[in-house]
Amino acid sequence: TTTTTTTTTTTTTTTTTTTTITTTTTTMTTTMTTTTTTTTTTSTTTTTTTTTTTTMTTTTTTTMTTTTTTTTTTTTMTTTTTTPPTTAPTTTTTTPATTTTTTAATTTVTTMIATTPSAAVDAPILAAGTWTFPKKGTWQSVAAHVKFEKPFAEPPVVFTVANGRGGDPVTIRVRNVTSEGFTAVLVEPQGEDGPHVFQTRDYMAAAVGKHQLPNGAWMEVGKLIKTVEGDKKSRRGATTTWSNVAFDASFSSAPAFVTCLQTMQSETGQVPAKPSIPWITVATAGLSRSGARVALEMGETSRWGHIAKEEVIGWVAMEPGSGSLPDDAGAPVAYAAVLSKDVVRGYAQRNPAFVPFGANLGAVRPLVVGSQSTRDGGDGGWLRILARTPTGLTVAIDEDQASDQERSHTTERVSIIAFTKPFWMAATDAPATKQQAPSFIAGEFKFRGRTALPTEVKFDTPFEEPPVVFSLANAQGGHPVTIRIRDVTTDGFTAVMTEPLGNDGPHFAQTVGYVAIAKGIHQLPDGTDFEAGSIMVQPEEYSKVSKGCRGLTGSWHEVKFSGKYDAPPVFVAGLQTMASENGKPSREPAEPWLVVATKDLSATGAKVAMDLAEAFKRGRWDQVEEIGYVTMRPSVGRFVAKHGGGFVSYAALLSKDSITGFGDRKKTFVPFGMNLGTSKPVVVGSQSSYDGPNGGWLRLRQRSASGVTLEIDEDVACDAERRHTTEKASILAFS
Repeated sequence: TTTTTTTTTTTTTTTTTTTTITTTTTTMTTTMTTTTTTTTTTSTTTTTTTTTTTTMTTTTTTTMTTTTTTTTTTTTMTTTTTTPPTTAPTTTTTTPATTTTTTAATTTVTTMIATTPSAAVDAPILAAGTWTFPKKGTWQSVAAHVKFEKPFAEPPVVFTVANGRGGDPVTIRVRNVTSEGFTAVLVEPQGEDGPHVFQTRDYMAAAVGKHQLPNGAWMEVGKLIKTVEGDKKSRRGATTTWSNVAFDASFSSAPAFVTCLQTMQSETGQVPAKPSIPWITVATAGLSRSGARVALEMGETSRWGHIAKEEVIGWVAMEPGSGSLPDDAGAPVAYAAVLSKDVVRGYAQRNPAFVPFGANLGAVRPLVVGSQSTRDGGDGGWLRILARTPTGLTVAIDEDQASDQERSHTTERVSIIAFTKPFWMAATDAPATKQQAPSFIAGEFKFRGRTALPTEVKFDTPFEEPPVVFSLANAQGGHPVTIRIRDVTTDGFTAVMTEPLGNDGPHFAQTVGYVAIAKGIHQLPDGTDFEAGSIMVQPEEYSKVSKGCRGLTGSWHEVKFSGKYDAPPVFVAGLQTMASENGKPSREPAEPWLVVATKDLSATGAKVAMDLAEAFKRGRWDQVEEIGYVTMRPSVGRFVAKHGGGFVSYAALLSKDSITGFGDRKKTFVPFGMNLGTSKPVVVGSQSSYDGPNGGWLRLRQRSASGVTLEIDEDVACDAERRHTTEKASILAFS
């Protein structure tokens, strides 16, 4: 069980929403502790049928802060990291610039953070109970609206499994999961008539996150979105593409791993009166101590219907074994978590397998959930419970009869979780878990004043070590401008709008995006790897004598990627320091003018340099500066929000060689490849090639839900033209 903190900032104009998402990590040079976070999807609440509830909760603290002008929206996600070595400078003497700092007026934050789920103090993290399907006439089941005995802080993940009652193939589908309950439907596949005899069934509901049970065992709960895919029509068993689930908990062996669909978005059949179309269950493969692969299973029914909308797969991983948990009154409740041997055969075969709990739970009819944990049979299949005893279960793998009448099946492994009775445990009965540092934060802030003053941005949760930070100026204000980052700490950073030589210095205040990432190798929940790091660049001697209006760069430094890419990745780079700054940024032009130049981007690395452009005559680059970078495979995706409900969509793009200059009439629109669902996504990026001789840097002209319009800006220190040859650019965008 774990402890989680949710911070809500209330203002005169807006409110705070907190969202949490999970990813995974490994440590190379810096040890980082990770715990899982909460993933939540909000749905419509429904009420009642006969319900007996078992609930286990964890301690959570909610902190509320009131300010007069700040608006904060926070999304929290979890990652694990491998920290690569940072290239150290020969000399590390730095002289920070002295400037007036003003606090940001508006902040919207998206945080991938290694913390546990946020919840009210007495809200459950685990519930188990029973219900009976209502019936039409004397036997036909109808949809059941199951209400939790005690509401969760946020919609949990629900698990259930059909028993052997009724001779036709059948499974239980779950939908409309809310913090107060869910809807369950008994559905039959194509090849059957649809109606199925009513059953009394068990459920388990658990809050997303990594939880340590009072007896020390680990339980981890998560969700995974499966996106719409092309139809796979086959008479044989068919699945969608496989997705990876990486465990954050440290299991000593493969855990009990139970899955269950949480949605019925693609359903077009009139269930339960008619067969389910499309027929979908969850397939599992590759289960190990560190993770598993899951897919949507269509069995032999793929010729009927298609998966037209996103579906959410819920999963729970639990240390195998048995033990006891206290209920809310302190009375013991026995439980067992089992990953069976490869012995479970088909529904139609004789001598069905008995799966022992490994202990006598002391209940004649224990509460049981489970699912198939391998996919050895080519026709697909799903788990059904045929009988239960105090010491174990009799189980079978069922199949549809859409293409043939046989329901025999090769042996499979299954996962089972069982409890002796309904119970719930208060949050205060669970051991507290220390809140962990974030590994990824993305958000927006607004510069103060009519002309932007240096603005301090505070992270909603401190990092363990200072991260690398990236931001991107938009097209507001006619003068050349970029955003410099300085004073990066575990708690935040300072952003400064700077103009180059040839302009007066003050610039129109903007609302801009930023991304802060802990140095290391990370993995998003969909399996996408990304890497953050930095290099220290020594100052160099250079002549201020003009050789025509051409740009000037320092020496080029090679950045080697730790991750393996089969093509050039997205590569966003930005300065993390202003050690050489001798001017008064935002009041006067920057002295010296410095941005990051990138060239030779490949699958294995890139080259970066300090770009003084055509403004090198003013000021002197005389101190060590830090260049931060982040790489990611070009991709798009969505995450289930672990805290606060909803989804977070993202896009990582490396554009074609098509981005034109600020002074060019033709502008380039770069599509995300998916709709992010908001007209104002958080966008950061940088120039990823160095084709123009005058130097330059990226600016954001326009953003939308479907893409961005970008341009390369230039200084006017030597000439007034700001046209530019085409360049490539890298972009990260979050909804």
